[in-house]
Amino acid sequence: MKIHLTVLYLVTLALVLSSCATILNSRKTTLNVYTNQPTQLIVANDTLKNTITSRTITVDRNKNELKMVIFNDSLQKTLNIKPFSSLAYWANLGFYYGIGMLIDRNNPKRYGYPKMVYVDLEDNRNEYLIYIPINSVHDNYLNILKFTP
Repeated sequence: MKIHLTVLYLVTLALVLSSCATILNSRKTTLNVYTNQPTQLIVANDTLKNTITSRTITVDRNKNELKMVIFNDSLQKTLNIKPFSSLAYWANLGFYYGIGMLIDRNNPKRYGYPKMVYVDLEDNRNEYLIYIPINSVHDNYLNILKFTP
């Protein structure tokens, strides 16, 4: 009987400690939003009043898309930022053969958003980039080595 209880405790401990996203990720994550013109921003029905080209915002992790409205005097863009499964969620594969993925499956801490969102206001499409594009001054060069961290 004592051996069965010890095995039960060890299995329970392994399941609890194997959920990497639950343990390692916080409830909120940060995004850096960049635009090519000074704008205002609405995130989760909260308006940020500063009219600037770059800002850092903190949002809750969620499996739903993050709705973001970027606007100035002349135009408005509505973006849906897509979530992705965080690195901590995929780290569950290395521990206990992915059992932690079952625990983290429905947890909102599993998800994250891109760290950087760039919006080109001169483009008519409601799209965003997850990097800041290189200036058009460098387009004339044939051999450019670009690094993205």
